[in-house]
Amino acid sequence: GQFSEQDAKTGEEVVQLGICDFSDIVRDWETLALQREFMADVIQNASVPMFAVNEEHKVVLWNKACEGLTGVKAESVLGTREHWKAFHDREQACLCDVIIDREYDSIPKLYATSSRSSLVPQGWQAEGWFTSVSGQRRYVLFDAAPIYTEDGQLRGAVETVIDLTRRQGADDEFRRRQEGFADSRKMEAVSRMASGIAHDFNNLLTAVLGYARLIRETVGPDDPIAADAGEILKAGERAADLTKKLLTFSRRQILDMHPVNVNSVVLDLVPWLRQTLGETVEIKTMLDAEIGPVTANEQQLQQVIMNLGLNARDAMPQGGTLVIQTERLVPGMQALAVQFEDVSDHGERVALSIRDTGCGMSPEIREHLFEPFFTTKEKGQGLGLGLSTVYGIVTQIHGHVRIESEQDAGTKVTVLLPVSRASLGAADERKKEMPLPGGHETILVVEDDDAIRHMAARLLKSLGYTVLEAADGEAGLTLGKTYGEPIHLVVSDIVMPHLGGQLMVDGLRKLRSDFRVLYTSGYTDGAVLDHSRLSNHDSVMLKPYACDGLAMKIRQVLDHS
Repeated sequence: GQFSEQDAKTGEEVVQLGICDFSDIVRDWETLALQREFMADVIQNASVPMFAVNEEHKVVLWNKACEGLTGVKAESVLGTREHWKAFHDREQACLCDVIIDREYDSIPKLYATSSRSSLVPQGWQAEGWFTSVSGQRRYVLFDAAPIYTEDGQLRGAVETVIDLTRRQGADDEFRRRQEGFADSRKMEAVSRMASGIAHDFNNLLTAVLGYARLIRETVGPDDPIAADAGEILKAGERAADLTKKLLTFSRRQILDMHPVNVNSVVLDLVPWLRQTLGETVEIKTMLDAEIGPVTANEQQLQQVIMNLGLNARDAMPQGGTLVIQTERLVPGMQALAVQFEDVSDHGERVALSIRDTGCGMSPEIREHLFEPFFTTKEKGQGLGLGLSTVYGIVTQIHGHVRIESEQDAGTKVTVLLPVSRASLGAADERKKEMPLPGGHETILVVEDDDAIRHMAARLLKSLGYTVLEAADGEAGLTLGKTYGEPIHLVVSDIVMPHLGGQLMVDGLRKLRSDFRVLYTSGYTDGAVLDHSRLSNHDSVMLKPYACDGLAMKIRQVLDHS
């Protein structure tokens, strides 16, 4: 440096020069500038999206990752207060703005999930969805913290935005699978209950139908009692039909399965639907001629379409349109992936959809649709077995059901069925059962239900048979040991206390082998019967059965060569 002053004694001007070395300071400044430049490069090139605002809420930082995530360029937001537009569709404070204003109570109102930071004082974290400029929906973690000077003055706030979309998608998928598992467990529990009720009901119906038939045939046709017995038979048959629906829901009914053309089933039913649904409902069909056959029971498939058609009619009391559509779906098709994301994409399938323009359903109603006896109809107008029957039929033939419905926007039910490997001509022709007279053979009737056993014994004796009665498997085995004459047929319940029907028959076959077996059961689940232990001459009959049905079946088993 240089300065001058006047000498006090001589009055002459004196110039003084001073030299200072600032090289260390300059180097420190240069180093600090390099460090600041490096830190700026680090922030700009960090893989974590980041932005910062000053105490006036103006953007002072918007790194490249933030540009990539939001689609918003830095030059469009730097120096402005419009950073909210990158994350919200309406003006709303970002997390960093809330921290600057210290309005922490508003955070739970702005974000569904939020919490204080465990690492940074006065820092906050929150999660939420936003849509980028390119239209991509993102689920992110917002993490904001205040920026202070060395003397504790607030200068602004910094916020990072971490993309959690993949994790959220995995969480949602896991949650959907858990909910699906819980629903399937619930449905399985209900189906087991339905199967148990149906078993007991079948036993009661067998006795009711049997004794009603015996009464009607004992009295003359003009006797008023015969008419009363006829009414009992009609009521019993309706009750038997109700039981079949319960068993269909529980997927425990044994069905006659064969290749079926779904288009043919639809076309056969359209006239019936038009007559039943009425003139106010317009029925349209869109049938894909390329679909293959499905392995199903034709009558049960008709039941599915009829139930869905009747539900559609009830949803359109003022009339509307019902569209029945079939479609061929092959592996990899988008329709299969979108509608049935939980179905393994193996093999060709047929999609049968029934769509109406009715009132639709709320989410609360949709949760209970497949439960038996659940109905939105008034008392006396429905049993609530329509959709549960559909569910039982479809799942029993390895199909899937999806329902799409919104309030006041109609309903679409889609049934997905696997295509059969067999051709339509491969279905076996059903054998016609011809009514046969009684006989003089000896029959051992083993049944733990007293009413059914007495009814069967009375019927068979009236037909000329010699009848032995046993109340359970142990009693039947004892009779087989002690009876000295031939036993030609054993009619036995499968599930009994103490000793089941098959174990009893196994014991009898060690003593005598010249008899045939007709198993009966109210449990229509095929799992209760060990088919590997059946001989060529064994047969099965499901309860409830009528007197003439039992008589013909017994004659069929005895005469089978």
